[in-house]
Amino acid sequence: MQKPNFLQNKKFIVFLSLFAIFIYKLNAQNVGIGASSFTPNQSAMLDIRSNGNKGLLIPSVTYAQKNAMNPLPQAAQGLLVFQTDTSSGIPAGYYFNTSTTTTPSWQYITGTGWLQTGNSGTNPTTTFIGTTDAENLAFRTNNIQRMLLTVNGSIYLNGTNNNTFVGNNSGNTNSTGQNNAFFGWNAGYSNTTGGPNAFFGYSSGYANTSGQMNAFFGKDAGYHNSTGSYNSFVGEGAGQGDTSGSSNTMMGLYAGLHLGSGSYNSSFGSQAGLYNYSYYNSFFGNASGLNNSSGSQNCFFGNSSGYYNTTGFQNTYIGANTDGDISGDLYNATAIGANTVVSQSNSLILGNGANVGIGNSAPNAALQVTSGDVYIDTNANGLILTDDSGNCWRISIDSNGNLFTTQITCP
Repeated sequence: MQKPNFLQNKKFIVFLSLFAIFIYKLNAQNVGIGASSFTPNQSAMLDIRSNGNKGLLIPSVTYAQKNAMNPLPQAAQGLLVFQTDTSSGIPAGYYFNTSTTTTPSWQYITGTGWLQTGNSGTNPTTTFIGTTDAENLAFRTNNIQRMLLTVNGSIYLNGTNNNTFVGNNSGNTNSTGQNNAFFGWNAGYSNTTGGPNAFFGYSSGYANTSGQMNAFFGKDAGYHNSTGSYNSFVGEGAGQGDTSGSSNTMMGLYAGLHLGSGSYNSSFGSQAGLYNYSYYNSFFGNASGLNNSSGSQNCFFGNSSGYYNTTGFQNTYIGANTDGDISGDLYNATAIGANTVVSQSNSLILGNGANVGIGNSAPNAALQVTSGDVYIDTNANGLILTDDSGNCWRISIDSNGNLFTTQITCP
C-alpha cells in the first residue's frame, strides 16, 4: 500500500487556502477584467477594460425568440437582450425589460431620440415624431392629454371644458366658457364665459366675452361682438361692428360692418347693410342697403338696391339699383325692376319706363291686359283721363249702364 504523499497534500492545502482567499477578495471588492492591471471603478461591481479591439457582447435573440421569452423563468427587471432582426415594424436593437413580474415588458433603446435642445441632421422622409404601428399618438402637459393624433389622420385638441383653441393667443382669457372652437391668431381672445362658439380667422370674435351660439368665419369677422348671441358672420370684417346684437346673418366683405346692437338682420353681399344698426332688415346683393342706418323691416334685393335708404322702413326694392328718392325716409314703398325708383311712400312702381303685361308676355302699351277684365267694384270710381288742355275727367257708369264723365282735380 502506497503511503500518502505529505508534500503533495501540503501543496493542495495551500492552493485551497489561496483560492478561498481569492474568492473572499472577489466578494469583498470590485472585479476588474482587462489586458493590463488596473484598479476597478469603485462604483461598479464589474469593470471591464478593452485592449482596443474588443467589447462586451450582449445575448442576441430574434424577434420571435424575444416574444417567446414569456413567461420568464423568474422576474428579471433590467434584463437586456439584443434583437437581431426587424419584424412586424419592430426594429432591431437593444431591448430591456421593465416588468417586475415574469411577464416581460420590452422597451426599445434608441440612440436617435429627440432632444430637448433640438436635433440636427434630420430628414423629413425618414426622421419623424410618431408611431410605426396602428396606435394613436397623444401629447400631454401637466400629465393631462391635450392633443391626440389618431391612426386615421384626425386631430383632436382637448382643452379644458371641451374647448379647442388653435393659434397664437386664441381663447387667451377663457375661464369657464365651454364647447368653443377658436382657430386663428387672437381668435376669441377675450372670451371668458361664452360658449359654445365657433370663430375661424385672424381676430375673429376677438371681443366676445359671454356671447354664445355664434359662428364667425373670416379675418375680423364679429370682431367687436361682446355679448351678442346666435349670430352668423362670414367674410372679412363681416359683422365686425356688432357689439350686442343677436340673431343676425352677415355674409360678404364688410357686410353689416357697423351693426352695433342691431338684431334680426340678414345681409348677403359685399358691403351689404354696411351702416345698418337697426332691426329686421333683409339686404341681398352687393352694396344693397349700404347706407341704411335706423331704417327697419326693409327688403332690398339686387346690386345697390336701396342704396339711398337711411331711415325709411317697410320698403321693398327688387332689382339692380332699385331705390327710393334721395331723402331716404320713405315707408311702405315698392320699386320692382332694374333702375326703378319710387319717390313717395305708400306707392308701387313697376319697371323703369317698362310696359306691363297682364296675361301676355310682350305688352305693347304701358298696361296691356289679355284674356281678362279690369274690375272696378265701387261706383264712385272709374277711369281717369286727361284732355288736351290738361284737365282730368273720370269716366263712370250709372245704374242704367250709361257712361258719363265728371271733371275732377287731377291726382
